[in-house]
Amino acid sequence: MTAGRGSAGERGLTLIETLIAAVILFSAIAFVADSYRSSVSSSLKASERAELLAPLPLVMSQIRQNLRAQASQPVSGEGMIFGVAFAFEATVIEERAPPERFNIDFDILENFKPRFFLYQIRLQLRYRGAIESFTYQELAWSSLERV
Repeated sequence: MTAGRGSAGERGLTLIETLIAAVILFSAIAFVADSYRSSVSSSLKASERAELLAPLPLVMSQIRQNLRAQASQPVSGEGMIFGVAFAFEATVIEERAPPERFNIDFDILENFKPRFFLYQIRLQLRYRGAIESFTYQELAWSSLERV
């Protein structure tokens, strides 16, 4: 009788071979489970971020309308769109007048008051405990006024 295998007619796996196969199998299962868990976690984070940022174009449009309605003044506000709460503060960082223009009817050079206003906007979005902050610039203008 030979050591480890039994008689020549017997076939099968030894205990050591079975244990090695089990370790390899369980390692593969653990790797797949960890990969699945991390992909589900990443997917949930991406979904929450997408829900937070989905109304961003509408929020920016509303801020733009507020700025154009009150051009030349600091503006702040808050609201809620699709369950996402937002708050913003806008301050004028630069203002400019249109260029001088020669009026041929009165034969004079016309100057204008500052009409174009560049705002620095700080925006904060809140949704289900997640908070995201943005800073950007927006241009607004008022009606044309002569000096």
